[in-house]
Amino acid sequence: MTTSKILVVDDEIIYWTRLIEQIFEEKIESNEYQFSFAKDGIEGLEKVKEIKPDLVLADIKMPKLDGLAFLHQLNEDQQNIKSIIISAYGTIDHISQAMYERAYDFLVKPIDRLKLESSIRRVLLVSSDLNKSKEILPSDSTKKQSSKVNYSSVLRLSKELPPPQQLNLVSDVISQFSLEQFNEFEQELPSLKLQVQQGEAERNLLEQEDEERIKQGKFPLNLLRQGYIEVQTQSRKMVSGEMKQYKYLSIRWIDPKTKKLRGKNLKKKDLKDPDVRRIVEEKLGRPLNSSDF
Repeated sequence: MTTSKILVVDDEIIYWTRLIEQIFEEKIESNEYQFSFAKDGIEGLEKVKEIKPDLVLADIKMPKLDGLAFLHQLNEDQQNIKSIIISAYGTIDHISQAMYERAYDFLVKPIDRLKLESSIRRVLLVSSDLNKSKEILPSDSTKKQSSKVNYSSVLRLSKELPPPQQLNLVSDVISQFSLEQFNEFEQELPSLKLQVQQGEAERNLLEQEDEERIKQGKFPLNLLRQGYIEVQTQSRKMVSGEMKQYKYLSIRWIDPKTKKLRGKNLKKKDLKDPDVRRIVEEKLGRPLNSSDF
């Protein structure tokens, strides 16, 4: 089995180290994935030459050389490396530029573990298939195939953007339609509106359920669904003087109003709730055990 080399270019190296250890522990131990880190775009370009990664994850906002400029330089150097762009705040300009620079995907912080795993798996699979195809494809065909833009990732990301940005993105897409395409879209609007109404009714129901759960002293499930789980460790000094380490779980999410990262620890009673436990286990990708609380 070959090892996939993944380079993470972001000034928040501690954040990524914890996240990767939590999500990809088994793949790292089995030597399936090998992660390297760079704190900015300049160091990232040096690392690319040094380790020749199969995949690069680059944050947009970085000192010295930001993620988009870093990606542009990779393309200028004709480095045929698949990339995923990361940002705390997805904007239409960022999406457009990232896709123009042939980024395969665009993920928003806080990182959802399932989306990160899925995106990395897809990109590495595409890279593997592309490398195999080089043996049978002419060089110009391979180049054309590798430069395709993954528009599906833009559509997926649009669901995560705030409503004003979603509207701007949709308006920008529609403005490129021909009159015939616009008429077809207009015919689809009633069914699309019904889908939106049904989705809104479902969200309102979930919010009401969460309000009732909070009254009962239970942890809100929507918060769990929207955020990501971190495994934290804390050292405590025992009466004997011995230092003992404890593990605990915390939920992190971006407040939709303030756009700031917030966190809340999960208590033992929260994890005994079967609904909470199910969502936490889905996000962790494994069953909970006693060391988690």
